Amino acid sequence: MTYSADFRNKVVQLYNSGTSTSDLCAQFHISRSILYQWSEEAKVSNISKRDLATLQRHVATLENENSIYQKSLAALDLSIDNKVQIIDALKSEYSLYTLCRLLKLSKSTYINRQKSALIEKQLDVEDTLLKEKIAIIFQKSDYRFGAKKIRAKLMEQGYDCFLLGTL
Repeated sequence: MTYSADFRNKVVQLYNSGTSTSDLCAQFHISRSILYQWSEEAKVSNISKRDLATLQRHVATLENENSIYQKSLAALDLSIDNKVQIIDALKSEYSLYTLCRLLKLSKSTYINRQKSALIEKQLDVEDTLLKEKIAIIFQKSDYRFGAKKIRAKLMEQGYDCFLLGTL
């Protein structure tokens, strides 16, 4: 059934004035969903032409600024590492999805770079410890041990290591 705009407005005004939903539905023979739908439509249609024009100008300005940012970002031709650094700096303020989309970097690439950076940090720590152990062994041997003997000493201490170039 089609209802006139005046009828809809009358029902919505009664609803907004505090009349119960069940009373309105029974009195005017309409469903609750229709009443809620009309109420939502009335909220949207209450935007004045002046407000609408202001919002349209604001959207146009934002679209223009966004276009400028996109073009300037493309002109920078950032490396993946630079994009990851930018995301790291801004991810507390913006969603990861939005940052990746704007920087044209897939989310999986970002996550993989984060994981590999963590692994590299762990390997760097292990390498530093191993270099210290190697230096100590070399000094204790009065600077006489070569790679094979240092490797043997490291294996005696429980380190699992191999010689490069001996394959």
